[in-house]
Amino acid sequence: MSEITKKNGILWSEKIKSCLKDEWPSFKEIIPLSLQASGRVYFRLRKENDESMVLCFDETLCDEKHSFLLQSSFFQEQGVYTPQLLKIDFKNHFYLQEDLGDESLLVKSFLAKDEKEVDVFYKNVIDEMMKWQKIRKKGGEFSFSEEKFNEEIEKSIEFFYQNFLKVKDSGHLREIKNFFAPLNKKLSNESTYYTHRDFHSRNIFFKEERPYIIDYQDARFGPLSYDLVSLLEDSYFDLNKEQKEDYKNYFSCKMQISQDELDLSYRECFLQRIVKVLGTFSFLGMREEKRFYLQYIAFNAEKLRHFLSNKKEDKELKELLLRPYYGL
Repeated sequence: MSEITKKNGILWSEKIKSCLKDEWPSFKEIIPLSLQASGRVYFRLRKENDESMVLCFDETLCDEKHSFLLQSSFFQEQGVYTPQLLKIDFKNHFYLQEDLGDESLLVKSFLAKDEKEVDVFYKNVIDEMMKWQKIRKKGGEFSFSEEKFNEEIEKSIEFFYQNFLKVKDSGHLREIKNFFAPLNKKLSNESTYYTHRDFHSRNIFFKEERPYIIDYQDARFGPLSYDLVSLLEDSYFDLNKEQKEDYKNYFSCKMQISQDELDLSYRECFLQRIVKVLGTFSFLGMREEKRFYLQYIAFNAEKLRHFLSNKKEDKELKELLLRPYYGL
């Protein structure tokens, strides 16, 4: 049995052994998994017969009303492929689930032999997304609100602009906030489509050629293009312009909506989400000391620059959002 070193004062191998007393003799290996952007901690447990499962410790897992369990039931009811839950322990705050392996959409797309193969992966994933995107509702507990969108932008102003970029010009920061205020209100009024909320290539795995989703505990009703933007404007993998347009057309046909309607929604969701992402990576990299995430700030800042470089009318917005990043 490989030893797992201490993290946050916990010797994980001993904790796992204590929590899984009955199952423990059949395990031969504990492998930490790098799925730790949140407070959850994941391990792959491998048995003597080489079968494996994933163990997740989550201190917020206290009863059956936990969002992860509620969302798991919801997605399964829609026929969406999610990892099968094998054991839930509220006392020790953990669950065991099916191991989906290592073939994420990110890995499969990177290793694809050509763009045609990538097309198959992405259209397969969009088909899966349709299972929940067609569910609509106005308002309710599990919906994006104007307050939620505003809170995300305020955190990005704090962590990306103030903490990471060291912006001290309060007037500039206020202009950014004022730009997003009406946009966030509009997005909240359009939050009638069910969304995964973090639908990117690291949260989609393929098993037996079927796309499975993970990390869906924060799913809620949101704007039309929110998940599509998360997928196509991925923070970790770059699709070219032709691919994005092809997948957008595929999505609009599937959803039976006009291209104009989709383009407007896509732009609005992109602007809100990417600034939120820049704030998230700044927070994780600096406040949480997960330096791994800082490398993606440049990638997403460049993505925003390219997006706002296509139209002359976006010149002022590009300068507002990115002038501090480029030190101007």
